[in-house]
Amino acid sequence: LKSGRVLPATWRYVSGPVELKEGWPYATLERSDGKREHRPVMFDGYGHFTNMKSAFKAFPRYAANIVQLEYGPRSVFPHEGKTEEFEADFSDYEKNFRPLIDSCRENDLALCLLLSPHYAPAWWLEKHPEVKTDSGFLKYNILHPEARKMMSAHIRNLVARLRELPHPEVIHSICLQNEPIYTPDWNDAYTRQAFKAYLTRKYGSADGLNLAAGTSDKAVNAEWIAFRKQVMDNWTKFLANEVKQAWPEIPVHSKIMIMNSTFADHAIDPETFALESDYNGNDNYGNWKEGGYVSDWLNIAAGDELQLSMKPVSVINAENHIIRDAEIRPIPNEHIYAANFMQHLTGASALVTWVWVDYAPERESQIVKDLRGNIALRPGNIIAQGKAQLDAMRLAPELLRFSRSESAVALLYSPTTLSFDPSGYKHALYRLY
Repeated sequence: LKSGRVLPATWRYVSGPVELKEGWPYATLERSDGKREHRPVMFDGYGHFTNMKSAFKAFPRYAANIVQLEYGPRSVFPHEGKTEEFEADFSDYEKNFRPLIDSCRENDLALCLLLSPHYAPAWWLEKHPEVKTDSGFLKYNILHPEARKMMSAHIRNLVARLRELPHPEVIHSICLQNEPIYTPDWNDAYTRQAFKAYLTRKYGSADGLNLAAGTSDKAVNAEWIAFRKQVMDNWTKFLANEVKQAWPEIPVHSKIMIMNSTFADHAIDPETFALESDYNGNDNYGNWKEGGYVSDWLNIAAGDELQLSMKPVSVINAENHIIRDAEIRPIPNEHIYAANFMQHLTGASALVTWVWVDYAPERESQIVKDLRGNIALRPGNIIAQGKAQLDAMRLAPELLRFSRSESAVALLYSPTTLSFDPSGYKHALYRLY
């Protein structure tokens, strides 16, 4: 600086419309010298609960420009309607949630809104015991018509309310699902009947299945997996269509556990999710001193590149795990920077780091274990994330070109292999990387 050189200019997002160009967000940004320009934008911030509202004013000073919040069906329908089953009650929205949206805009924070279908109204579950099942966060069967009826009402009412905002462009995107999986009870009568109908359509009869599969349990299990993937695909398509009918321009995505569910018996196929999404949505992780590396880059690279190959649109990691839950070790700032910048290098345009929960040390015993030791308590890590954001924002045009460059190596993606040997497939992928 003494020799006359100047620091690199920084860019910041200013609340306003975000335009998707070939799957990459563009917005009007403000440079550190006051100049404004329409250019590619990188989003980095925090989630995921309303208790972080007190930090909203500080977030821009930490170079944070996006947050994720959730608003599920039980908040829109706290009780059964009097004349219709689903009658929206927006008293909580107006009192508690709308001010958060307004604060996002006032502090130049884009809002990634999670629909949270897993927050089903308690009265609805009691009224419809036939829909109950245990499938990850979801406690109801997405195959059942009552599930679609409930979520259709939620989306129709909530999205209409969001479009009435004075500045609806504060909504960056709508996240359809949180860590979706479909693992219904095999003994559930409704599911078994639907699976039987699926087999009949495919093979004509039980004899047709037996002729094709012989005595192979693996072949029958593969059909069960294919059936559940089809159900999940139809559910995702339904949610996306409902949102698009209510708000055609809003981008949608789902928070799939890309390096977990893809290689587990969760009925998740990133290819079908890509078809129903405007961003490649995921929940991914890269922790310190895991995976055989100082900073575990492998899941980040493999996950992002897998999704980009399914659809060449940018990634939003809406649950960015870069510090393990309940972590008690000091985490080097270099790891935080590397983990975030690596994702921007491999196609991510938005990262929402898990999780911002600020609390006094003496209150730790009162905090849910998974939320302890989070990034809000680690000032150096916050600065490191901010530096990665400033560099990614400055280099966004170059990062975009890097992500769009033609690959020199092609890998075969085989859903069939994933059905028969997901663990072997994942280990082979890891070895290659």
